[in-house]
Amino acid sequence: LLMEPWHAPAPLKRAYCIKEVYYTQKSGAQFDVVMSSAQQAAFEAALVDDFDSIETSLSKVDVRTATCRNPEDTKAILDELEQGVGFVACNTLVIGLLREALVAQARAALARLPEAERGTSGLINQLGRLLQNMGKLEEARPLYEEALQAKRETLGDRHPDTLDSIGSMGHVLMQMGQLDEARLLLEEDLQASRETLGDGHPDTLTSINNMGMLLQAMGQLEEARPLFEEALQASREMLGDRHPDTLISIHNMAHLLYTQDKLEEAIAYLEEAVQGRREILGDNHPDTEDSVGGLQMLKGLAAA
Repeated sequence: LLMEPWHAPAPLKRAYCIKEVYYTQKSGAQFDVVMSSAQQAAFEAALVDDFDSIETSLSKVDVRTATCRNPEDTKAILDELEQGVGFVACNTLVIGLLREALVAQARAALARLPEAERGTSGLINQLGRLLQNMGKLEEARPLYEEALQAKRETLGDRHPDTLDSIGSMGHVLMQMGQLDEARLLLEEDLQASRETLGDGHPDTLTSINNMGMLLQAMGQLEEARPLFEEALQASREMLGDRHPDTLISIHNMAHLLYTQDKLEEAIAYLEEAVQGRREILGDNHPDTEDSVGGLQMLKGLAAA
């Protein structure tokens, strides 16, 4: 697939191209993307400087809006895909293939960096984050470990980049179920972030949310709630109700309320999260899908 431009590939606006991508995957054939040197440089810059733009751009891929020059061809292809796989499943498949291809591009970019620059580069942390978002925790972990070690050695324990790596390492350990190891790192990250960045800094708010999620995972719900409330209130005041970080806090609060059997309150927060994420991130963004799935589950429980 010619990924030009990388953030809105023209071929993925064409119904026949999406059909070809689908059948490529179905047949088991190899799928790759290529970019011009200029687009490769732009993608690598986004990976380092504006990672959220990657997920946002991918989430805009939607087979339902794809067209052909001939309207009859468009209808025939969309009917074929809808009947053969379904639009939602087709979108999930195509976006998954693109993520895999972008991971390959990012790995290649990381391999080109001099050894001395790898660990402290923004690229290594963001590649880890991309893999983590795809659920590939075992592949993300060694990247986070390399980055954390390099940043502790070269930047010190209290540098903002080091704190970011400490938080990333703690978060992936939490997702892997290694809660005691994660707690040591997340407590270090939160304390240092409060001291060096301040309570209202966006990075500190991320650290507060991470600590809240860990306490929730450990069953310490009453200890987790004030952290989520602090992060949400500060995010609303400083970033606004529709900022992606605020929407994360809203989703986290909903999940906590659900675990406390407060379904109606949880539903209200999730409805806000779904609406905001659809407006800001799009229907196919992983965060939107997460909130939509959670809302459907809670409404089903409430109706039971």
